[in-house]
Amino acid sequence: PTAGPASWGAIYPRPRARAAPPRGGRVVVLDAHGSTPLWECDLTPPLTLCVGAERTGVTPALRARADAVARIPVRGDSLNVAMAATVALYEANRMATRERHA
Repeated sequence: PTAGPASWGAIYPRPRARAAPPRGGRVVVLDAHGSTPLWECDLTPPLTLCVGAERTGVTPALRARADAVARIPVRGDSLNVAMAATVALYEANRMATRERHA
């Protein structure tokens, strides 16, 4: 009974979300093989942060459209998408807070 709700995303896949970047904002894609370490990206608002599916990542079109393709350097295997998004949101909040108080 509890396995169903935990796996509904795999059992009943949803279409990929389509989001328009904020006017004047940047689009940053998270990818384990990204070219730029996350902390070198400008994550201050306005920002659209994109994460893809565990196995396939974001679409090639979105990756090509992004202002930056960021990675979170870790030892060993890469982070799962939920953990990567958590780290990226934390870093974006840290940068935004630092900018407001500078």
